[in-house]
Amino acid sequence: ALRGIAVLVWVAAQADLEASLAVSSAPRREAIVRTAQGLVTAAAAAGVKRLVVVTSAKVYGAAADNPIPLAEDAPLRAVRDGGVVGDLLAVEDVLLDARRAHPALELTVIRPAAIVGTGIDTVVTRHFEAPRLLTVKGADPAWQFCHVEDLARAVTLAARTDLGAVLTVGCAGSLTQSQVERLTGMRRVQLSESAALGTAQRLHRFGVLPAPASELAFALYPWVVDSGRLRA
Repeated sequence: ALRGIAVLVWVAAQADLEASLAVSSAPRREAIVRTAQGLVTAAAAAGVKRLVVVTSAKVYGAAADNPIPLAEDAPLRAVRDGGVVGDLLAVEDVLLDARRAHPALELTVIRPAAIVGTGIDTVVTRHFEAPRLLTVKGADPAWQFCHVEDLARAVTLAARTDLGAVLTVGCAGSLTQSQVERLTGMRRVQLSESAALGTAQRLHRFGVLPAPASELAFALYPWVVDSGRLRA
């Protein structure tokens, strides 16, 4: 099926949280890893010139000590648990192995900021569907978004031009918590970190919260990226 194809694009990141979490963690992880391995092997065998894979800037992890912005070559510090971010880290592992095993295959990973747009359903978008914006005492979140149409432009550019191994995509700069509250008209509810994460863990265990408690960090701590290479 890939014979005669010059560029193959795979969007590994999911933008339908309900559908993603309808499958339990182990088979979902196995399926996405098998897809990654199959695409890499088939692309190399068929002589595909370039493989472009969309994961997420979430693989860098969200942490209070993250620099703003994160460099494209920053370490991947996200939690490797049963959530969808763990799935993307597993995909990144396959791609890292592919660079060594198939040096002739040009491989570009695109890591977008929080994706927004019509029909997008993620942990971050659901954060804004709640009655209040959850904050943690002492935390200083920095909000950055990537519209799905801008992501499509980035993918198109990466398909046409070899821009290196990793590209990050996001709006220029970021918003503070106060700016987000002013723009959305939403008010905050503030908890201690232990109370917020403890409650999230219990709700996830009982099936009330769809994503693991670790993904709450992406609404509490910065994971801002720089799109300087794409803009240039």
